[in-house]
Amino acid sequence: RYLVPVRLALGVFASEALLRKYGLDYFVPLCRAVHRGDLNAFEEQLATHQQRFIRHGSYLLVERSKLIVYRNFFRRVALLHPDKSTKLDIKRFQACLKATNTEMEVDEIECILANLIYCGYIKGYISHAHGKLVVSKGAPFPPLRELGLTSAV
Repeated sequence: RYLVPVRLALGVFASEALLRKYGLDYFVPLCRAVHRGDLNAFEEQLATHQQRFIRHGSYLLVERSKLIVYRNFFRRVALLHPDKSTKLDIKRFQACLKATNTEMEVDEIECILANLIYCGYIKGYISHAHGKLVVSKGAPFPPLRELGLTSAV
Protein backbone atom coordinates (compact mmCIF):
# COMPACT_ATOMS: atom_id res chain seq x y z
CA ARG A 1 0.00 0.00 0.00
CA TYR A 2 3.03 2.30 0.18
CA LEU A 3 4.72 1.32 -3.06
CA VAL A 4 1.62 1.79 -5.21
CA PRO A 5 1.32 5.57 -4.54
CA VAL A 6 5.06 6.03 -5.12
CA ARG A 7 4.90 4.21 -8.44
CA LEU A 8 1.67 6.04 -9.32
CA ALA A 9 3.42 9.40 -8.80
CA LEU A 10 6.12 8.16 -11.20
CA GLY A 11 3.55 7.12 -13.79
CA VAL A 12 4.07 3.38 -13.32
CA PHE A 13 0.80 1.51 -12.89
CA ALA A 14 0.32 -1.82 -11.16
CA SER A 15 -1.92 -4.32 -12.90
CA GLU A 16 -5.47 -4.76 -11.71
CA ALA A 17 -4.81 -8.43 -10.90
CA LEU A 18 -1.82 -7.57 -8.73
CA LEU A 19 -3.72 -4.90 -6.80
CA ARG A 20 -6.65 -7.25 -6.19
CA LYS A 21 -4.31 -10.08 -5.14
CA TYR A 22 -2.95 -7.97 -2.27
CA GLY A 23 -6.29 -6.45 -1.25
CA LEU A 24 -5.58 -3.04 -2.72
CA ASP A 25 -8.79 -2.89 -4.75
CA TYR A 26 -9.31 0.78 -3.92
CA PHE A 27 -6.28 1.64 -6.07
CA VAL A 28 -7.77 0.05 -9.21
CA PRO A 29 -10.11 2.92 -10.21
CA LEU A 30 -7.50 5.47 -9.14
CA CYS A 31 -4.81 3.92 -11.36
CA ARG A 32 -7.31 3.68 -14.20
CA ALA A 33 -8.21 7.38 -13.82
CA VAL A 34 -4.55 8.45 -13.84
CA HIS A 35 -3.79 6.27 -16.86
CA ARG A 36 -6.78 7.57 -18.83
CA GLY A 37 -6.34 11.21 -17.79
CA ASP A 38 -9.84 11.21 -16.30
CA LEU A 39 -9.84 14.24 -14.00
CA ASN A 40 -13.33 13.71 -12.61
CA ALA A 41 -12.76 10.05 -11.73
CA PHE A 42 -9.42 10.93 -10.13
CA GLU A 43 -10.96 13.66 -7.97
CA GLU A 44 -13.84 11.36 -7.02
CA GLN A 45 -11.50 8.52 -6.00
CA LEU A 46 -9.22 10.90 -4.12
CA ALA A 47 -12.17 12.30 -2.16
CA THR A 48 -13.64 8.86 -1.50
CA HIS A 49 -10.43 7.39 -0.11
CA GLN A 50 -8.94 10.57 1.35
CA GLN A 51 -9.08 9.43 4.98
CA ARG A 52 -7.53 6.06 4.12
CA PHE A 53 -4.64 7.73 2.28
CA ILE A 54 -4.11 10.17 5.14
CA ARG A 55 -4.01 7.29 7.65
CA HIS A 56 -1.46 5.46 5.52
CA GLY A 57 0.58 8.64 5.08
CA SER A 58 0.29 8.44 1.31
CA TYR A 59 -2.24 11.20 0.57
CA LEU A 60 0.30 13.72 -0.71
CA LEU A 61 1.90 11.12 -2.98
CA VAL A 62 -1.45 10.16 -4.45
CA GLU A 63 -2.39 13.83 -4.83
CA ARG A 64 0.90 14.43 -6.62
CA SER A 65 -0.33 12.10 -9.36
CA LYS A 66 -2.81 14.77 -10.43
CA LEU A 67 -0.12 16.33 -12.61
CA ILE A 68 0.14 13.03 -14.48
CA VAL A 69 -3.64 12.97 -14.87
CA TYR A 70 -3.43 16.41 -16.50
CA ARG A 71 -0.52 15.28 -18.68
CA ASN A 72 -2.46 12.26 -19.92
CA PHE A 73 -5.60 14.34 -20.47
CA PHE A 74 -3.73 16.96 -22.54
CA ARG A 75 -1.95 14.19 -24.43
CA ARG A 76 -5.27 12.64 -25.43
CA VAL A 77 -6.64 16.01 -26.52
CA ALA A 78 -3.48 16.64 -28.58
CA LEU A 79 -3.93 13.26 -30.30
CA LEU A 80 -7.42 14.37 -31.37
CA HIS A 81 -5.94 17.32 -33.27
CA PRO A 82 -6.86 16.65 -36.91
CA ASP A 83 -3.74 17.85 -38.73
CA LYS A 84 -1.21 16.65 -36.11
CA SER A 85 0.09 20.21 -35.87
CA THR A 86 2.67 21.17 -33.27
CA LYS A 87 0.65 24.30 -32.44
CA LEU A 88 -2.22 23.35 -30.18
CA ASP A 89 -4.94 25.82 -29.30
CA ILE A 90 -5.36 26.28 -25.54
CA LYS A 91 -9.05 27.10 -26.12
CA ARG A 92 -9.44 23.54 -27.43
CA PHE A 93 -8.08 22.23 -24.13
CA GLN A 94 -10.56 24.48 -22.35
CA ALA A 95 -13.45 23.16 -24.47
CA CYS A 96 -12.44 19.55 -23.77
CA LEU A 97 -12.21 20.26 -20.04
CA LYS A 98 -15.65 21.87 -20.18
CA ALA A 99 -16.99 18.76 -21.95
CA THR A 100 -15.87 16.74 -18.90
CA ASN A 101 -17.65 19.20 -16.56
CA THR A 102 -14.39 20.83 -15.47
CA GLU A 103 -14.55 24.62 -15.71
CA MET A 104 -11.18 26.35 -16.02
CA GLU A 105 -10.00 29.73 -17.19
CA VAL A 106 -7.34 29.90 -19.90
CA ASP A 107 -4.87 31.29 -17.35
CA GLU A 108 -5.34 28.23 -15.13
CA ILE A 109 -4.78 25.92 -18.07
CA GLU A 110 -1.64 27.83 -19.05
CA CYS A 111 -0.39 27.52 -15.47
CA ILE A 112 -0.92 23.74 -15.48
CA LEU A 113 0.73 23.46 -18.89
CA ALA A 114 3.68 25.55 -17.65
CA ASN A 115 4.11 23.17 -14.70
CA LEU A 116 3.93 20.16 -17.02
CA ILE A 117 6.58 21.71 -19.26
CA TYR A 118 8.79 22.56 -16.29
CA CYS A 119 8.55 19.00 -14.96
CA GLY A 120 9.37 17.57 -18.37
CA TYR A 121 5.99 15.93 -18.92
CA ILE A 122 5.52 18.03 -22.08
CA LYS A 123 8.26 19.15 -24.45
CA GLY A 124 7.33 22.54 -25.76
CA TYR A 125 6.45 26.08 -24.76
CA ILE A 126 3.41 28.30 -24.37
CA SER A 127 2.78 31.17 -26.76
CA HIS A 128 0.68 33.35 -24.51
CA ALA A 129 0.17 36.01 -27.19
CA HIS A 130 -1.35 33.48 -29.61
CA GLY A 131 -3.03 31.25 -27.04
CA LYS A 132 -1.14 28.19 -28.23
CA LEU A 133 0.86 25.36 -26.78
CA VAL A 134 3.73 24.71 -29.19
CA VAL A 135 5.02 21.16 -28.78
CA SER A 136 8.04 19.28 -30.03
CA LYS A 137 7.73 17.44 -33.34
CA GLY A 138 9.55 14.39 -31.99
CA ALA A 139 8.04 13.26 -28.70
CA PRO A 140 5.90 16.07 -27.26
CA PHE A 141 4.72 13.83 -24.42
CA PRO A 142 7.74 11.73 -23.44
CA PRO A 143 7.05 8.34 -21.85
CA LEU A 144 6.72 8.72 -18.08
CA ARG A 145 9.22 5.95 -17.38
CA GLU A 146 11.93 7.99 -19.10
CA LEU A 147 11.41 10.97 -16.81
CA GLY A 148 12.52 9.27 -13.59
CA LEU A 149 12.45 10.70 -10.10
CA THR A 150 13.91 14.12 -10.81
CA SER A 151 10.96 15.49 -12.79
CA ALA A 152 8.26 14.74 -10.22
CA VAL A 153 7.98 18.07 -8.43
